[in-house]
Amino acid sequence: MRKMGGWVAAVAMSFGVGCHGYLDPATIQPEKPNTPNPPVEEIIPVGELRLSADKTSIEADGAQKVTFKVLFGTEEGNKDVSMAKTMYLIRTLDGVEEQMAAAANAFSTTKPGTYTFKARYYYNGEKFSNEVQVVATPTQSTGVNYYKKLYGMQFTSVGCQNCPTLSVALSQIKEADPQRMAVGSYHMDFGSYSDPMSHPITQTFLTNFGVSGLPRFFLNLRKESESMASKTSIERAMQNELNNNPAICGVAIESTLNGSTLQVKAKVTSTISSIYRYEIILVEDQIKEFQLGANGDYYHNNVVRHVDSGNIFGTRLNNGQPLEAGVEFTQERTINLNSNWNPENMRVIVLANISSDGGLTWATTNCNECKLGESADYLYEGETPTPGPGPAPTPTPDGDKFVRHHCVMEFTGAWCSNCPDGLNTLKMIIESNKGEETIHVIALHDSTGGGDPMATPLTNTIFNDFKLNAYPSYVMNLEIGGTLTSEWSALNRYLRSASKESDCGLALTTNYNASNRSGSVTVKALSNVTGNYRVALYLLEDGIVSAQKHGSQTREDYIHNHVMREMLSTSYKGDSLGELTAGIEATKSYDFTISNDYEAEQCTFCAVLIDNATGFVANVAVCEAAGGSAAYDVVSE
Repeated sequence: MRKMGGWVAAVAMSFGVGCHGYLDPATIQPEKPNTPNPPVEEIIPVGELRLSADKTSIEADGAQKVTFKVLFGTEEGNKDVSMAKTMYLIRTLDGVEEQMAAAANAFSTTKPGTYTFKARYYYNGEKFSNEVQVVATPTQSTGVNYYKKLYGMQFTSVGCQNCPTLSVALSQIKEADPQRMAVGSYHMDFGSYSDPMSHPITQTFLTNFGVSGLPRFFLNLRKESESMASKTSIERAMQNELNNNPAICGVAIESTLNGSTLQVKAKVTSTISSIYRYEIILVEDQIKEFQLGANGDYYHNNVVRHVDSGNIFGTRLNNGQPLEAGVEFTQERTINLNSNWNPENMRVIVLANISSDGGLTWATTNCNECKLGESADYLYEGETPTPGPGPAPTPTPDGDKFVRHHCVMEFTGAWCSNCPDGLNTLKMIIESNKGEETIHVIALHDSTGGGDPMATPLTNTIFNDFKLNAYPSYVMNLEIGGTLTSEWSALNRYLRSASKESDCGLALTTNYNASNRSGSVTVKALSNVTGNYRVALYLLEDGIVSAQKHGSQTREDYIHNHVMREMLSTSYKGDSLGELTAGIEATKSYDFTISNDYEAEQCTFCAVLIDNATGFVANVAVCEAAGGSAAYDVVSE
């Protein structure tokens, strides 16, 4: 049986009364100190979770912290699960929810605001606690606004067939914004392949992050729940990092190369008094080596050769004591280079890391890089940064092959009881053909079978043109169509036989003004063969919560993605680009305004390039509507 507690009070009073009614002095006891009873811990009902904090206000200096206590009610009494491996704190700021590391029961921050916390505990299912608010107040700062440079971590192997795709995406990101991110490529043995560039720390990182498959990408040492292996997902994470985790320090580097000896001075100047770790990493570019999934000579870039720390989160700066705001701290290291490395193609990267959970995990707040034997000064916001060192950007794809992207139109309706199952079938086909990054869905909603707030007349136009007769249905690359309940196998066969390369490619550049939700998007097309092309452009929205019929039930919390909101071109068959001369880029621009009814941050543009001779889709490009871009997706050699 569970023991129950309660309050027990005992009051004993003794009075001696004389003949005149006065208190007898002999009976007066000395007054005892007023010592309060110790607080009695609340008895948590069995199966319930309680969250409490030792303070509700801290300074946003990255050093002060709040410690949480998480109790779980059991038959034997309260169980402290504050540091259990299946306990996760979930914090929310400005509507953005983020799950902290497992067993993290402390919190500090450099971003002021009101944070809301709750606990999640896995014990015979998910258990959630009450909410606790913590206010992070602004701290005294030097007011210096350092440029925030990100650190990208690519995990790869010569034995990973899909890894070259991630390398191309990183090259395109670097080309679009050369100074924004430094990249370290961590190699490992994979499958039956031994990787000559493997580094022991790679597996340590992957074990810490809890993943095993390749390719993988992480940003600023943060463990992400989302698998980032595409250009779109990486750019989304980069923007989220810039929006929510400001740089609280600047990083500068001095390096001297004398033969095979490298002297590195890592300099960190903090805007607030805070605690840091630092990490020095050496990377090498242009390493000619075999790569599964690539043809011909292959050159590996950003290869991590040396990590000057035994800890994956770096070495304590200033012996773990806070850096004084505005005072530069310098850490010097001597590194001996391996004779197999080429110093002319190498760079040194210095990371400055901070912790938001009491030192359990650390994340990079800023970094910098330079070639071996050179220096890198502090970077400041508002200045135009000099392009960072590194491999040459992807050449203009004149004569190169392009990765072929596909467009599948999904015909659906909120009233359609079979449509959720049809979408699951579509997802299964895309996944089985490894097309998560190259097969793009446009969801066209229809209202003829019942009310659907996402319906558009375009749905019926295409539906009728392709002589479809049931929902859910699909049209693939404006070439074939059918139902997703009985004719999906034709779609599967089409994708299995489709070429993975194209002679033409698409790129997108978007300028966006958030104040009036308007802007312009430029579609760029390039072909290696002369021909006539057209372009169709769509505005899509993800994450729409709206009712959906599913079988005999209606799901009110159903999430609709890829929903076609507007067509910017005059027709789904595209607007003419005229004749494209081989190797000569053609462009077409569209002005747009995102309706207040749409979530701008969840909207994307989907551009479809159509071969005028066949009427079929030749390639597709997708980017975020609120200021995104998409470079040409070139087949890696």
